[in-house]
Amino acid sequence: MAGSSPSKRVRRGLSFLEFLGCFSALLGGLAIGSMYLGIDLKTTLLAVVQHAQGQPITIPKSQDSHAAPPADAPPKASSGLTAESSPPVPPAATAAATEEPERTANAADPAPPEKTAETAAEPPQAAALVEAITLTDDQRRQLTDAYWAALNECLDAELARRSTALGGSGDWDLYHYLTTRHEGHRQAAEAIAKLHERGVDAHVAAYGAKARQWHQEGATLYARAKDLLTDAPTAQLNGPFAQSWQSAATQHQMEERLLAEKRSAVQAYLDHHREQSATAPADDAGP
Repeated sequence: MAGSSPSKRVRRGLSFLEFLGCFSALLGGLAIGSMYLGIDLKTTLLAVVQHAQGQPITIPKSQDSHAAPPADAPPKASSGLTAESSPPVPPAATAAATEEPERTANAADPAPPEKTAETAAEPPQAAALVEAITLTDDQRRQLTDAYWAALNECLDAELARRSTALGGSGDWDLYHYLTTRHEGHRQAAEAIAKLHERGVDAHVAAYGAKARQWHQEGATLYARAKDLLTDAPTAQLNGPFAQSWQSAATQHQMEERLLAEKRSAVQAYLDHHREQSATAPADDAGP
């Protein structure tokens, strides 16, 4: 058949590139699927290869470095010594090793120290209650009178010191006056702080605390005035800082008047109690 055209060869099957592409897509799909489903792809492929080779399928277990060794495993030797070659431990060393954790636990959690009569101090409320029970009325009255007399001496001493800073005609040096007032208030506050309040009437002790606070504020006030006068001697206590000081000084003088009225009230309170204590024995004796 000379006139017939030669037939074309029909290619059957896949080319190498097509096979390689399909195989890569298959591997990629397996990898993505194993990641999504949580399958160990390496273990699965190893099992397939072993099955194809006719070997028994063994799945390797993950090695845990912290896993405990089996019970029948021989003990590991440390530093070249075995259980048979190591020397026996003496009983004393074993007892010391047993007692060491106990001493460490006791040191970490020490027992609270026992309170003794020397170290245990009574709270102020308990001490005041004990004094109120143990002291008699006469003892408390005597302690109150002694405290009141000493407090009046402190207050009168400050007033006398203040009057010495003024001249007979009213002419006085400003700096000397401020220094005298500062020292007078400071010494009065320190003297009142040294007075003992044991057994003293509560009203009298409260007045003493107010008097001490007032003198402390006075010492601070006049110390500030000295600084103003020293920094600007020509100002003569003028200016914004001086105006603030003058306002504080006015307030301090008003508190002095209130303190004087309170002093008279406390004195009347003590006189009234003395009269009651003086008439009480006569009433108890009767006709």
